[in-house]
Amino acid sequence: MHTADETYRRVLNMQHEASTRKKSSKADAKNDVAARLKEEQSRMWMAPDEMIAEYNELKAWFRKALKAKTEMVEANLRLVISTPRNTRTAACRSSISSRRATWAS
Repeated sequence: MHTADETYRRVLNMQHEASTRKKSSKADAKNDVAARLKEEQSRMWMAPDEMIAEYNELKAWFRKALKAKTEMVEANLRLVISTPRNTRTAACRSSISSRRATWAS
């Protein structure tokens, strides 16, 4: 698992916990969650909401990179498969034309 994934899940869990704790009357628990979010923010050097937006953008770029990589591998595979086929076809043409030349003489 990637570090960004772990941080993302941790921040989401803390935000969820903070939103559910707001409904309860325990001020200490709410302050504890707020302190952990503040600590996470200082560790990440960005606000939790900003981190979530950056994480989603990072995931989008990962998807685009994977798609480009897959397309490149597929194109390379088509090239590798077509090269022997074209060589074999050219060899067959050469063989046929040499036989025709032999028969014509």
